[in-house]
Amino acid sequence: MFQKNENGLAVPTINQFLRLALAPPDEALLRRYFAACESDGIESPLTDAERRWATVNLDANSSWQQKWRELEKEFGKPVDWRVYTLFPRPTAKHQPRFNWRAVGEFFDLWQPAWAFRFAAAAIIFAALYGTLWVAGKARLSETYQLASIAEYQDELAAGIRGESSVSSREFSTGAAALLAAPQDWLGLFPHYDLAQANEAIKNFLAAFQNARDAFQRAEIAFFLAKAYLMQDEVSRAKHWLEQALAQNVADYREEASAMLQKL
Repeated sequence: MFQKNENGLAVPTINQFLRLALAPPDEALLRRYFAACESDGIESPLTDAERRWATVNLDANSSWQQKWRELEKEFGKPVDWRVYTLFPRPTAKHQPRFNWRAVGEFFDLWQPAWAFRFAAAAIIFAALYGTLWVAGKARLSETYQLASIAEYQDELAAGIRGESSVSSREFSTGAAALLAAPQDWLGLFPHYDLAQANEAIKNFLAAFQNARDAFQRAEIAFFLAKAYLMQDEVSRAKHWLEQALAQNVADYREEASAMLQKL
């Protein structure tokens, strides 16, 4: 079958290569290889030599390629014969040792994918949060902004501690309720707790009746207006802003005048 060279070694002739090229496909081998490609090597494992022989013929031999297309039609789906390098190598019969290196390589392989997914999820969450934040801000009324006590938290906290000019128990309780009125959900959908605003109003009214001087009454009246604005009671808020101005003191005069103009 083979000629020998000057060293006595067998060498294939051109005629022998031609006979191999013209020979009909090894259907049994081709079917096994097709099943291996179709199942990613899980079924019908082949040796390295068998895989190489099948792929060489499929790459260069039209009769093998024609038979492969017939098998694709038989199974009803296209299958790539060039995936043989992905097949698992035949396992040894003895009990395999745990391959920690393979585990490390697996996680190294997936790390970029997980990082990308985490980044994509973070971007989607940030976009959704931003959309909800803008939507929540857009639905706020002008009275919500005017009722804000963000600039007066120190004064209200001093009232709770009894360090302000209004040192009554009623004012302290009202200040604590007013500070607790602003609410939100993780920074979204800001609103005022109407029950807390009502508690502040009740105590501020009692404190106003017991106030000893104009400075105390001006401060109480101003925060009463804030509490009524939290309940969207514009007319009552305007009444107490006018009461704050009627005390004829410098405290809260500028703020009360600006709020009346906006109302």
